[in-house]
Amino acid sequence: MATRSSEELVYTASEDGIALTGIAIRPGDGPIRPVAIVWMHGNTGSFCDYPYVTIGRALARRGYCFVSGNSRGHDIGATLWQVATDRPIAGGSAWERLEESPRDLAAWVDLAMEGDARGVVLVGHSLGALKVIRYQAERQDPRVVGVALASPDLHGHWPAEIVEQARRLVAEGRATELLPPLMGAHWYRLSAGNVVSRATVQAQTYTANPAGPSIARLRLPLLVFYGDRDVGGEVELATIRAAAHAARVTTHLITGADHVYTDREEEAAALIAGWAESLL
Repeated sequence: MATRSSEELVYTASEDGIALTGIAIRPGDGPIRPVAIVWMHGNTGSFCDYPYVTIGRALARRGYCFVSGNSRGHDIGATLWQVATDRPIAGGSAWERLEESPRDLAAWVDLAMEGDARGVVLVGHSLGALKVIRYQAERQDPRVVGVALASPDLHGHWPAEIVEQARRLVAEGRATELLPPLMGAHWYRLSAGNVVSRATVQAQTYTANPAGPSIARLRLPLLVFYGDRDVGGEVELATIRAAAHAARVTTHLITGADHVYTDREEEAAALIAGWAESLL
């Protein structure tokens, strides 16, 4: 097992030219695995959130290069920059469209492959699970050797009336208008266009896509896990097992873990590393 690692801020741009920031954590000594881990954050998260970096460090100690990168939907609201025009645009969770997320992930896969990696494992946490599924279902990227879903949210956290209100606003050309606060937090507001995008992509991913759910188009090994104090559990794992047509579906519950694996980061890293080892 590698005992030291190096950490570096890294920068790239999405396929449509949005500047993105991330972190690369690399093993410092010992054997380096030929597969890199690309981690996509969840709703309102960012590349440098404590649980992600902690898990990345643990994976680096096990010989895996780890890349955690921002999407255009990092944090709640953010200023994004178009590289070509050097102009700011609205970003963050409140403004993103999940349909655009493959453009971000493609950039991080490219960056992870710049070293000696012969392939990548995509890991999506929470809302990031939708993004890694959509990327691989659309692209069928041969560089991706496995997909892991860390605490995927299958249900969303908005009432049906909010979705209907969002759809009306979008139909009226008011997609950028903010909806009422959600989850009892006055500061947590999403745009109408974002809520419609989330509800649509979530349904397409797991259940309601006319051509079959997006997850059914994954043909690679699939790892899915939750904590037993998480947003999901055995019911959600069974839903995914029924919907997925992956080469192999591995599911797991981490005892005592919450949605971000507080004090269970090492266990989450060991689970991912052991599963990734089976892909080599």
